[in-house]
Amino acid sequence: MSVTAFSTPTLLGSLTANSAGVIAGSFALPTSVTAGAHSIVLDGLAPNGQASTVVLALSVTAAAAQATTTAAVSNSLSFTG
Repeated sequence: MSVTAFSTPTLLGSLTANSAGVIAGSFALPTSVTAGAHSIVLDGLAPNGQASTVVLALSVTAAAAQATTTAAVSNSLSFTG
């Protein structure tokens, strides 16, 4: 599952769902992510092989030092690892 930050698309990394379809992990937001409203988009495959997307809202209150964000989402995604 790829993890991308938007307003300006920035690939943050990837996460792997476990056998229950739960994805968990952390990734750093680069200092280039400005203050304001953004989205974190996770793209992957559902257990039936169909494309699946999870969108998380993110509000950055100050553009400062690099921050780390932790994601834990259950969306019935397939086990990929």
